[in-house]
Amino acid sequence: MKLELIETLKNTIPESAKPFLRSLKELATDSPTDRRIKRLKRRDNSRIPLLLDTEEIIRRVQFAANAIYGENWNFQSDALRREMVQLFETCVQHLALSKQYIDYLEIGSCQGLSMSLMGQLLADARKLGTLVSIDPYFTDGYIEQDSVVEINKSTRERAFSLYKSLGVAVEHLEEISSTALTKLLRTNRSFSLIYVDGSHEGMNPLRDTALSIELVTSNGIIMLDDHQTYGDVKVVKELCDRNYRKIAETWKVAAYEIPS
Repeated sequence: MKLELIETLKNTIPESAKPFLRSLKELATDSPTDRRIKRLKRRDNSRIPLLLDTEEIIRRVQFAANAIYGENWNFQSDALRREMVQLFETCVQHLALSKQYIDYLEIGSCQGLSMSLMGQLLADARKLGTLVSIDPYFTDGYIEQDSVVEINKSTRERAFSLYKSLGVAVEHLEEISSTALTKLLRTNRSFSLIYVDGSHEGMNPLRDTALSIELVTSNGIIMLDDHQTYGDVKVVKELCDRNYRKIAETWKVAAYEIPS
């Protein structure tokens, strides 16, 4: 159905029929990948098993995020969806078998949900090392897929309000990822767990992953975000599939063990 016809119908049909019309508009404008991801998001994930302590962590982080962001608490995230939490939980449990403590690096922290979740999971496992965030929080946001993403200095302030409310201490590098990652390498920093969720376009996903592989400890884990949504991330994932052991995967994130 053409978009022009949908817009015409919008002004003539009753309110009760407008949700159906919105669904038709999505079908007309979404790509096949968008539609597939929306179907995956609509799946019932309530039976995905999690540890009891993890259930409490989800409630705690969501309550704190809702207090700060209101209805917009999940903007650009999905970190608290059960399939995502299960993946993070699996990575922590895997590393806990061989690591005395786990230093965590996150490239692209946005509103701070995944950082807060990981900090709580590591503390609960008694494996909490340092938590480091890389995010430039540009003054005017940034452009991705030809749209402006409103992640800016205000987002940074509220993310740190979230960390404070949850007692999560985060070291923040307010720079683009290539600059920050290079500085970490030059100062001989290393991390057991790295979440690559920065810019998803061009050479950025490949560059961020390559630098992260240099920063990760022996048999540490790298997690790739949005591998189905962005073609440039999908290419990186295909390289990881061929070269590294996969620890866990969801429709959004894939995690790999990086050998020495």
